[in-house]
Amino acid sequence: MKNLYEVLDINKNSSKKEIKDRYMTLVRKYPPEKEPQKFAEIREAYEILSNPKQKREHDRALEIELEKKRKILKKLEEEADLALKNGDFEKAIKNYKKLLIEETNLKKIKSKLGIAFLKNNNLKEAEKIFKELVETDDSFENNYNLSKVYILLKNYNKAEEYLFRAKEKNEKEEVYLELLDVESYLKNDEQVEKLIHDFLNKYNSNLKIVNYSLNLIVKYIKEENESKIYRLLKKNINKLDSIKLEEGLINEFINLVYKLYYLNMMDSAEVLSERLTSLGCTELDGIIYEKIDRDYDIKEEILDFINDKKVVNILKMPVLFNFIKYEDDIFARNKKENINSIKEYINIEPELIVSSIKIVKVKYPNIYSNLGKIYDNIESLAKKNIEYITNSLIQNDIDRNVFRNNKNNSRNKNIPVNEINDKFEELDEKIGESVEKIKENISNGLEKGIEVIKKKSIYDMVNEVSPKLINKLENFIHKNKK
Repeated sequence: MKNLYEVLDINKNSSKKEIKDRYMTLVRKYPPEKEPQKFAEIREAYEILSNPKQKREHDRALEIELEKKRKILKKLEEEADLALKNGDFEKAIKNYKKLLIEETNLKKIKSKLGIAFLKNNNLKEAEKIFKELVETDDSFENNYNLSKVYILLKNYNKAEEYLFRAKEKNEKEEVYLELLDVESYLKNDEQVEKLIHDFLNKYNSNLKIVNYSLNLIVKYIKEENESKIYRLLKKNINKLDSIKLEEGLINEFINLVYKLYYLNMMDSAEVLSERLTSLGCTELDGIIYEKIDRDYDIKEEILDFINDKKVVNILKMPVLFNFIKYEDDIFARNKKENINSIKEYINIEPELIVSSIKIVKVKYPNIYSNLGKIYDNIESLAKKNIEYITNSLIQNDIDRNVFRNNKNNSRNKNIPVNEINDKFEELDEKIGESVEKIKENISNGLEKGIEVIKKKSIYDMVNEVSPKLINKLENFIHKNKK
């Protein structure tokens, strides 16, 4: 059905005078002698709309037609929205384009089409749409969506521009996090630090903010710029209330404390240590940071050693104890626990201890020259444990062979049955004792090892070094039980 209001280019509420004036204007523009078809169309529209009864009939018919059209468009938009939600971006794009031909709410549909282009990785098309929308509607959503396009296009300067424009309109949490990503990529450290501070003033800390703080401190450590580290810690450390020990951050923070200490950044180390202690980090409880004379030539070697994943973490502790002064009772307790942990770990996987100490000797000569006696003793214990297990297994095989040989010999010689039975019993007893001894040794080592893993919270460390360790031990026991 033809919309006569559109023919005359007037609205539905136009008065009779407005309808007539518009008609006369169009007649002058399209006279019958020059534009007969256009004139006839204009004349028909005027006659109907200027007649009250005919106008009412036209309006009713037009409303029925428009309602049908609205339903069709609504269904088309719903299908497009569902396709966008389900990841069928091509269908969503196709339907949104159809809607743009008919839909009056162009901004809404354009925005959805832009999002569909963005998710379908049609980045240039998405950029074009959101740039048009920003020019006509400088809203949070349009600026934020355009920044996402530029992030994917790796145009981080443009992304930064539109993220800040979005932030001015709405300081949402995700805007801060996107800005932190962009500023980190652009290496704008001061801006990263400011954003962390602003975020913590507005929101609770989260894992991403903690990681940004850690990365920034590590960067300042490489620059050996304690003033920046101290400023960042003093400004933000008390706001890091939601650090969860189970998230694995605690070990990173502890290592950070040690690094600060090694670099003689005492004030920063103390601030971080006190905060961690208040959050329940008992590993740092009672540490006294003092400026003591030590060999700074091995500073870099120590830092590399702490981060070396090929060295068992339990073997890094002697270095830490050597460079940190504790109160007497705490020092004694922690040192004793560390020694016990190393001994128990030797029972779990002595080969790994030996290979780690070999790395210390070859790769870290300065550390070995300072702590060689300790590592030599540990290595000696580990080698003895390997030798004991090996000898036990060999003896077990020998006993089995002796049993088989004696049994065969007894058949070849006419030895009395009672002597053969006595020999069998004697051999059985020896084999049983040997097997039980091996079982007991392995089981005790395994039990102690698992207790240490649970008690010392080093499961992640063990899993990092030897992901199949527990399975290996269980298979070993199962095999020897047989």
